[in-house]
Amino acid sequence: MKEIYYKIKKIILSVLNKSGNQDIVSDNLQGVRYGRNKFEKNFLAYDSFPEITDDELEQVRKTWPMWEIDKEDLNWLRIYKKHNGFSPYVIGNWHTYLLRQEFNPYEQLSSFEYKGLFDVYFPDIPFPKSFVRRIQNVYYDLEMHVISEDSAVNILMQHDAYVIKPSFGTNQGKGVEKINLNICDDKKKRIIKSFDDQESDFIVQEVLEQHPDVAAMNPTSLNCCRVTSVYMNGKFGLSTVFKIGKIGSNIDNWRNSYFVGVSQDGTLSKIGFAKDLKTVTQTDNGLDIEGFKLPCYKEIVDSVEKYHKKYFPNCGMIGWDILIDKNSSVRVIEMNLTTPGIIAEQLAAGDFLKDFRDEIVKRLTK
Repeated sequence: MKEIYYKIKKIILSVLNKSGNQDIVSDNLQGVRYGRNKFEKNFLAYDSFPEITDDELEQVRKTWPMWEIDKEDLNWLRIYKKHNGFSPYVIGNWHTYLLRQEFNPYEQLSSFEYKGLFDVYFPDIPFPKSFVRRIQNVYYDLEMHVISEDSAVNILMQHDAYVIKPSFGTNQGKGVEKINLNICDDKKKRIIKSFDDQESDFIVQEVLEQHPDVAAMNPTSLNCCRVTSVYMNGKFGLSTVFKIGKIGSNIDNWRNSYFVGVSQDGTLSKIGFAKDLKTVTQTDNGLDIEGFKLPCYKEIVDSVEKYHKKYFPNCGMIGWDILIDKNSSVRVIEMNLTTPGIIAEQLAAGDFLKDFRDEIVKRLTK
């Protein structure tokens, strides 16, 4: 049913783009637009932000002529404008949604977002090593041999720690848990409980150790790069933000970390942003953000470009969570195909869609 739903919406959007007649927008699509704009307004309550002028609105409309755009669609641009100045290339949640419908076809990509089989589908992408997984209530080992639950428990008994997470629906780290068996009185009981706590399919992976320079920013969390790669009409580019966990946090999503823009040479921007749009210049443990250079950044860029072009030439944008491990190797934590990051990434790393404006307009006005 979900695939049919997305196909119908894509047909409607295609008609709109070709005809320019916005009067035939369905109530459902208008509801999506309203809901996304309303969500953005929540961020406006955190601070005072400049308004979008009539002249600026016209600039945005000329930049993206295939879309209907009102000031109500530009809440996120107001936030961007305060911190970075005005740019007509910055889009909000509603137009991000329209962009994904065209360039990231859900019916083609959704099955590849099943995290429980990432390493099976793409064996040469350096994901964390998988110990066991559960799919449709059946347990499998690393090589995809069917095993019993007792065998899965015995495999994990051989390790000091592991990460267990749902195979789908892990937005903002939901359901992700690190299990340290060294502090458990009954290891077997703790393993079984971690299985039972998962509502559906899950995967169990090794605990990665990050590069010491990166760990210094916050040693309790994996401080990862979120790389948004863009591949349109044979043209490739990317934007990167670095996620620094807050003190004591063991995950690095936006609720529990700071987003910091990354320059082309891997150097961090002067400031980072928290979920409440608070800006910071230091990590919670007192290290300066400005001037910090990510180790192995060229290797990150090269890896993302290689994997995007090789495996997902039909996907316009991908959000990659990338870690540099203790051996200075690139490790891919996960990839987001149907919901790549654009909104927060624009704020921290700049208006990266500017470089793809012509490709986007041409595709959406064909």
